Amino acid sequence: MLGLLIILGLTFAGIGFLLNEQNAPTLLAGYNTMSAAEQQKVDIGAYLGAFKRFHLFLGISIFLLGLLIWQLDQPKALEMFLTAYPMLAYIYFIRTSAKYWPDSQQKMQKMGIYVLIGTLVVVLGLIVFAT
Repeated sequence: MLGLLIILGLTFAGIGFLLNEQNAPTLLAGYNTMSAAEQQKVDIGAYLGAFKRFHLFLGISIFLLGLLIWQLDQPKALEMFLTAYPMLAYIYFIRTSAKYWPDSQQKMQKMGIYVLIGTLVVVLGLIVFAT
C-alpha cells in the first residue's frame, strides 16, 4: 500500500509540472477546443500557476493523509479516502478556477462538477455496499 501512496502522490504532483504555456493549447482540456479569440480571454499564466499549486498540494496531501490512515490500519477508510479525496479536490479546483475562464466555459465546468459528484456517489456506494 505504501507503494500505491507514493505512486499516487508523485503522479498528482507530477501533473502540475507537465502542463506549461507551450503545450497548453494541445493538452489542456477545454482550452484546446477554444477559438484563438477565446484563448486570448484566458489568463493562462495565472491559471497554470494555480494548476501547478493545486496538483503539488494534492500530491503531497494524498501521500501524507493516506500514510496516516494506513498507519491507523484502516483499510476500508483508506480505500474510501483514495477514492473520494481526489474527486472532491477536483470538484473544488474546477469551482475555484472558474475565474480564469470565459463565461462560455462555465456550462462545461458545471457539467464536470455534476459528473464528478455522480461518480463519487456511485463509487462510494459500491465500496460501502459491495463488501
